[in-house]
Amino acid sequence: MGLEQSKQKFLWVLGEADRGDTFTGEARRFVLPEGFEERIKEVGLLVREWAPQPEILAHSSTGGFLGDGSFENRLAREGVGETRGAVRPWATRRDEHVTSEMAENAVKTSMASADGDEMRKRAADFLTIY
Repeated sequence: MGLEQSKQKFLWVLGEADRGDTFTGEARRFVLPEGFEERIKEVGLLVREWAPQPEILAHSSTGGFLGDGSFENRLAREGVGETRGAVRPWATRRDEHVTSEMAENAVKTSMASADGDEMRKRAADFLTIY
């Protein structure tokens, strides 16, 4: 819901973490809110299978990335991204579910703010080195 509420264009890859608890291995049925896919069809794209993450991240129209944290931690060390605290303070709130408001704020910050503009500039500079 946070993606929809952010009013930003997005690509959402529903991966393994969306199908079950990655810590316990417990499977779950992932259900989107009723009418979600119809409401977002002009701004969002859902991918229910594997997607080529490096190619997506390298594409010129990609303005941000929100993931599970493993890749983001390296980017944060390089100064081109934020760690999990961008959505919720990891150290103090790791047992809480991410709310739609948390996701919406993280997307808006990265895509429609001066902080997001600066992160994208640092990311572009970083990528020219590699």
